[in-house]
Amino acid sequence: MKKIVTVFFATLFLSTSAIAGGTIGIKYGTGDLTSTSSVPNDTNTTKSADSEYGAIFAEFNLPNVPLALGVEYIPLEAVVGVDGSKTDSHLELSDHTTIYAQASKEMDNGGSIYAKIGYSTADISKVTANYDATAASSPASELEGTMVGLGVQTAEGPLGLVARFEATLTEYDDVSVTTTENGISETKTAKDTELTTFTISIAKSF
Repeated sequence: MKKIVTVFFATLFLSTSAIAGGTIGIKYGTGDLTSTSSVPNDTNTTKSADSEYGAIFAEFNLPNVPLALGVEYIPLEAVVGVDGSKTDSHLELSDHTTIYAQASKEMDNGGSIYAKIGYSTADISKVTANYDATAASSPASELEGTMVGLGVQTAEGPLGLVARFEATLTEYDDVSVTTTENGISETKTAKDTELTTFTISIAKSF
């Protein structure tokens, strides 16, 4: 995924002068992650967690149409417990990246409203069991899902800066983690995992 991000940013840098332009920016906001933990022959448990986060993004505009292609990258790592317990097995999520298409409609005041749809992925690593007698593993190396969003962009201000106010919803595929203790294995699956975000961005158009 890091290679995809590098290639995209390089393509953006080389192409913005030749096509309709682009945008680079930073965003800050809150995210609400909900997920249902499913264990065979047991009761499903739904949990949620709120957090603040920052991200960087870049877009380039397609010529002659109000459409842009972009990538957003969250340069943070998150430790996620299998069932929310501090003593339980856990894994790390990193390099959360979303590649998206964004359609805009200009408003009379010089700003715009936009809708976006994309594909999100995060690397899964360091699947670890906190107990010495327990082993943990996951068949998946990435957390994947689809993203949709709506936003408003202000008119261009001094230095070519714009502000954005945005809401997104990302629905992730199921991810399973298997723990083994004394020869007995148990698989827990995270289902119906959704991330809802509300962010404000500052960006510069070229």
